[in-house]
Formats: sequence, structure tokens, C-alpha cells
Amino acid sequence: MKRFFAAIGFLTVIPLPSSMRTDGDSVGTGTFYFPVVGLLIGVFLIMVYTITSKFLPLLLVASITALLTTWASGGLHMDGLTDTADGILSGTSVERTLEIMKDPNTGAFGVLAMISIVTMKIFAVVSLPQTDAMWALLAAPVAGRCAMVLPMSLRDYLSGKEGGLGSAFYNKRQTGNALWASGFVVATFVITAKFHVIGLSILFFGATFLYSKYICNKLGAMTGDTYGALCEIMETMILIIFAGLLNV
Repeated sequence: MKRFFAAIGFLTVIPLPSSMRTDGDSVGTGTFYFPVVGLLIGVFLIMVYTITSKFLPLLLVASITALLTTWASGGLHMDGLTDTADGILSGTSVERTLEIMKDPNTGAFGVLAMISIVTMKIFAVVSLPQTDAMWALLAAPVAGRCAMVLPMSLRDYLSGKEGGLGSAFYNKRQTGNALWASGFVVATFVITAKFHVIGLSILFFGATFLYSKYICNKLGAMTGDTYGALCEIMETMILIIFAGLLNV
């Protein structure tokens, strides 16, 4: 249970009492529970969407729900997205790119990435048929957390020996977690996407592989920021795909 609370504490804004707070080792091994946390976030999003849609306009409901996909994690993954965009899109050397990513200030590329992701999430959610929106809201956070587990388990971590935020995951990585996360996300797609599960799975694994390969080619390995960016990108991609599928 300690690892489960570690995953809860790391991936959400839920404040844990001191008796449940965990050390770095527990956080590192807690990647096993990332898919479960994604599922819990999905259930929360469905509840918010269902309740608010009874008395608020659809655009406002979509905005609240879309923003909660980011705020559910305390903005941690969005911070990774902005840092990654600032660094990767700077077109500088690896050393300079990493310096930019560590800078607490957000640059133009980071702001553009944040605005783009938030805008696409809002329009994707507002495009979902209200009767079927729950399937997309369940699948997106699960896919985002499962996507992070794959490079955490299979790719090298750039600052693994320097105590970076993601070093706990690198030092305690288990390749079996990648199989667990893969099975979990496919099972989620079976439930939410039904006959589109094969195509959706191909897009999920293909995008995750290409993203992590691109980052590793640019930087030499993954970083904590690139994990968070992957979560935001994957959530957005899944919402957009479902918006298309459910409107066919």
C-alpha cells in the first residue's frame, strides 16, 4: 500500500497525512500503480462532467473538465511540457537545451505549447457527444499515465545519477511494469473504444515509441520533464481521437 500512496501523492494534488508520506524508493517503485491512479482520475473527471453538465453550458463544462485533466496532477505534467518545449524547440546544443529546461522561467515555446494543449483539450471535450463522453474521459488519463510508465521502464534516464526528479523511477525501474501498463491501457481501450481497440492501441504505442525515441535522439535519454510532457501530449491525443471516433 505504501507504493500506492506514493503514486497517489506524486501524480495528484491530494494532500497525504504525514503517516502516509513516502520516501524516494517508494515513489520509484510506485510506477506500478500509475495506471490505477489514471483510472481514478478518469472516474473523477466523469463525475465532474456529469454533475456540471446538469446546470452549466457545455462549453463551460468542457473547459472545467479539460482543465482538471491538468490540475488533477497539480500542474506537474504541464510544467514538464513547457520546460520540454522551451528546451527541445530552442534548436541549441544538448547542454544548452538542458540548461533551458532547468530554468524555472517559461519561455515563448513553453507558453505556446501550454496554450495549444489546453485549447485542444477544451475543444476535444466539447466535441464529445454528451452521452458517450465518459469513455474518452476514462481513457485519456489512463493512457497518459501508462505512456509514462513505458519509457520509465524501458528507456535510459539522463540524470539517473544526479538525483533529478525522475531519478527515483530510473533507479527503481522494472521492465515488468511496462508489460503491466501495456496490458492495462489495452484493456481500457477494449472497454472504452470497443471495435477501435486495435487502431487506438497502434496509435498509442506508436506515438509513445516515436516520442521517446525522438527525445532520446535529441538529449541522449529521457528526463523528468519529458515524462510529464508525454502524459499531457498523450491525454490530448486520446481526447482528440475519441472526439473523432464518437462523431463518426
